Parts: sequence; C-alpha cells; structure tokens
Amino acid sequence: MIGNFFLQGERAPGVHQDCYDRKRRIWGGYLGISEHDDFRNLINARCNGEVMASYISLYEILKNAGHTRAQFIELPKRVARFYIKHQFTGRQDGSFGRWWSPEGRAVNSLGTNGAYIVSFLCAIEPYMVPGDGVAQALQRATRYYGQLVDSGEYFGDTLDADSCDKEAGVTLMNMFLDLYERDGNTRWLDYARKAAEFIATWIWQYDREFPESAPLAGKDFSTTGMTSVSVAHHHLDFYGMLIAYGYLRLWEHSGEPFFKDQGRLMLDACRQLIATEDDLLGRGPDDIGWQPEQINHTDWDYFDRTSHKHGSYDIDIAWVTVLGLGAYQKIEKRYPDIFSD
Repeated sequence: MIGNFFLQGERAPGVHQDCYDRKRRIWGGYLGISEHDDFRNLINARCNGEVMASYISLYEILKNAGHTRAQFIELPKRVARFYIKHQFTGRQDGSFGRWWSPEGRAVNSLGTNGAYIVSFLCAIEPYMVPGDGVAQALQRATRYYGQLVDSGEYFGDTLDADSCDKEAGVTLMNMFLDLYERDGNTRWLDYARKAAEFIATWIWQYDREFPESAPLAGKDFSTTGMTSVSVAHHHLDFYGMLIAYGYLRLWEHSGEPFFKDQGRLMLDACRQLIATEDDLLGRGPDDIGWQPEQINHTDWDYFDRTSHKHGSYDIDIAWVTVLGLGAYQKIEKRYPDIFSD
C-alpha cells in the first residue's frame, strides 16, 4: 500500500518527490519545517537516495515471497538514470548535488546529501545494464566525496538546517562502507574510518545530571551513548541506532574493537525512553511504542519554549521509529550475538 502510494510522487521520468500534503493535496520534496521555504517544492538527493533504496528492498522482499512488482524496481532505475545523467562536472565533478527543481535543474549542491545517491547506486547496480553508466558514475563520485572527507567538510546533511552535523559523517561512513562491500577496495574502508572518527566526536561518554523538576529527572535517563545533532540544533536524538549499525559494519571489516564498543554504547542508549503500558511518556494508550525525537539537555528548544529546556523531551515524528526500528532489525539480523555479549 505504501509503496503503491508513493509511486505517484514521480513528477517526470526519474524525478521523484516523496512528501505529500494531505490537506492541500500537493507533492513536495520537503514539506516540513525547513531553513528555506523554497526547499518545500524541490527534489532532494538525500530523500531520493533513501526512498529508492527502500523501494529496492521492498521489491526484493516481495520477490522472495513470490510476488514480483516490476514498478518497484523500475522507478529506482529511472531515478538512477536521472542522477547519472545530471551528475556534476567541472569544479564539483562527481557530485550528485543536493536540491533539484522538478524540471531537473540543480538548485543547491552544497553538503553531503548526494552521498545517499552513491549508496543507492550501489544497491541498484545489479538491476542496471552496463550502458547505464553506474560504474563510471560511482568512480567519479568517490573522488568528490572522498575530498569532502579529506577536507573535513561535514555539513548540510540534515534537511532542516544548513550547518555542521553528525549526519554528514554518518552518510559518508555508510557510503564508503557500501563501496567497500561492493568491490573490497581498502581505500573506501580508510575513508569510512575517517568519517566514523568524526562521528565519534558527537557521542556522549558520560551522564548529564538534570534538574529535579525536569521531566527526564525521574526517568533514569542516561546520556551516555546518546549523540548530539548539529551546530544549529542543540539537542540529543536517537539517530545512534543507525550509527551503531554502521559502526558494527566497520568493526566487522576492520577488526577494531573501538567501533564495536561504541556501537554497543549507542545501541543501549537508543533503547531508552520508549513508551510502554506502564509509562506512556505523556501520551495515550494508542501511542505505546512512541519515542521522542528530541532530548533537550541545554537552554535550547526547537520552538524556543522555556518549558521544554534543560531535561525535557518532545516531538513525535515518524523518522524516529522508522530509522530506529529499521536499524535495530538490521543489527539483529546481521549481528545477533551483539545482544548476548
């Protein structure tokens, strides 16, 4: 049902928008709160990379169950051809950009959003033909995104801020891990390690004490293993579940115990503050399982609400469950022993 619905987001062959406003009945590239309103109606490389990778997974799962849905693989193939055709040349040779117009014109090329296209191309490559140019596009992309790692340009990955953020490091780490698992080139493993070391600077290694009056004070909440978000948004979140999966992959390939230990730290931290029957976290019984997006540990709140600072939690948004549960399932499948060590 979900897969069928979002097929409608294709504005033109290979040009896909994944946000839908049910009240206004319009499609958009990012209809949430954004740094610039212009982004609302554009196409985003990160969104395209993540959505198309999900379509590939959906196609494969259904096929393995005896159900072939060709449209779930044909859409990603068209999107792949779009990005290969429009891959940057010149000074930014190899980049897949960031924001695109529905007509296919590059609007903004800064940051790391294009790295999601690299991971997507690694996944779609077996379904493409040699003439589609996937291998050549990936070769050019490794040079561009490798330069970002070498120069420490980790910024502009989140959709709601233009700043240095941990997610830029995460996508570059995952991208180079995907490339390493594609061809075994140890250069990609070195780049993945560098990005992972940047991410490590965002991981909390100690517990912060909260005021007794704060909502988190009575939750026995541990900040150890949590991760800060960005220079623009001064809160903690549960993105660490996805990072943990990447760290475990890096540990698997490098044998470095640091990444296993930090991965487990984040895995444990991100299983906190999930609503149960005994503690609904301020919601009703229909909200069992919800987990807040933002842990406000400083004098900062997304909407600058005084009541939501220094030990508060808030915002129920789908990505937390989707990303967290999805990454948890990947860890459980690939590293089942990590839960019993």
